[in-house]
Amino acid sequence: MKIVEDGQIFDLGTNPKLEALSDLFDDLLYEDKKVIVWTKFRHSIKLVEDLCRKKKIEYVTYSGDTNDALKRTAVSNFQSLKKIKVFIAQVRAGAFGTTLTAADTAIYYELDEDVELYEQSQDRCHRIGSERHESITYIHLLVKDGVGEKTLEALRNKKSVADLIIAQKKL
Repeated sequence: MKIVEDGQIFDLGTNPKLEALSDLFDDLLYEDKKVIVWTKFRHSIKLVEDLCRKKKIEYVTYSGDTNDALKRTAVSNFQSLKKIKVFIAQVRAGAFGTTLTAADTAIYYELDEDVELYEQSQDRCHRIGSERHESITYIHLLVKDGVGEKTLEALRNKKSVADLIIAQKKL
């Protein structure tokens, strides 16, 4: 896998998270599910977009770089068009004010350390009138003993990641 950034090419080798996401897409989209993929970084959006193109999966993107008109169109298309299966979003851009009740599954490719953003991102699938309100599946792609695992633990405990790491080092 290669990433091009500012004209430089970085070869990252294999990406276990992307491979896991690919497998999840195979399973979920076979079952005709709609999926939100939450990312933290812009380059991760590009990776997920490339995966969708490779697998011929229809998707929309929602990031801090997306203008307001395109954001509205992305949400509307995901909500209303059966062929759009994946909504790829940067959590800081999409966690507030978007209605994504068409989703059956939310996958966290990466976690943001902000508890409020995490909770708000989960609430995007849970709106009044959502038929799926009680059956949303949340999947976190984590590396064992990695930062993401610690971040999820902190988010679930509603503490900052720094506080959690410092507390563990004191033990």
